Amino acid sequence: MKIAAIRLYLVECRLPEPQGNATQFIDRRGSLLRRGAEATTVSRGWGETWHSPPAAWTIIETTLAPAILGQDPMEYQRLWAAMHERLGYERQGPGLMALSAVDMALWDLRGRALGQPICRLLGGPIRHARAGVRERAVPPAGPRPVPRVPARGRALHRPRLPRPEDEGGRRPAADGRAASAVRKVVGPDVILLADANQGYTVRPAIETGRQLEAEGFAWLEEPVAPDDVEGYAHVAGALGLAVVGGEALGGIRAFRSFFERNALDAAQPDLAIAGGFTEVARIAALAAAWEVPIVPTSGARR
Repeated sequence: MKIAAIRLYLVECRLPEPQGNATQFIDRRGSLLRRGAEATTVSRGWGETWHSPPAAWTIIETTLAPAILGQDPMEYQRLWAAMHERLGYERQGPGLMALSAVDMALWDLRGRALGQPICRLLGGPIRHARAGVRERAVPPAGPRPVPRVPARGRALHRPRLPRPEDEGGRRPAADGRAASAVRKVVGPDVILLADANQGYTVRPAIETGRQLEAEGFAWLEEPVAPDDVEGYAHVAGALGLAVVGGEALGGIRAFRSFFERNALDAAQPDLAIAGGFTEVARIAALAAAWEVPIVPTSGARR
């Protein structure tokens, strides 16, 4: 079985009305879809990356496609390494996003050729019940209080704090009042998870996190800039609720820095950014060594 062709599709649409996360409003969504065709059985695999689609398109066409055309898609480890080596200085940002799209398509291609879902190719599901963030032992480096953890099978709600109109998250008191209002509406039995979308600096993140703790929130997601390892470590060290992040990180080395600083209670790799299934499987193995749960995310759904 050989990889015969790669076809790319840039898809974009304007939203009926702008949607806001914690830091900005978005009026359109776009994604680069990648299809790889196999020569003999005409199996097709699909992959995507949602950030910087035009740049990823160019990198796939000029750099990644020559490394895999005519190759056996079953040899995914070798193909991933060959593409990663070809990226050279582009191994972060759009380069890794382009690799993510190709890797996802190759996994999909193998699954279709074998008649199996990708989860089985990865070893099968490890649970069938809805999962929450589990309690973990803290590694020896940098002990801190074990975060409160949601039980499984309960309703979840994830408000976004700060709000886009709140001047980039410089109003922890307002966010605390918003958190209190949400708790009053949903009642005491709903698990609340706050998503800051990188909207705080360290001090406001800690101030807001303490107010979230008082309202029984289970976690604070992406409190500061995504690559601010020290900032995450300070926030995590100051709070008792879980601090999670990683959806904007690319590759295992970026996650290793966070695990070494004990800066995450749960890691959120995005398949479309972190390197596809192949690299996220490595990230998951590294996270297991640090006893950090993995909660994969997809930025395309924002």
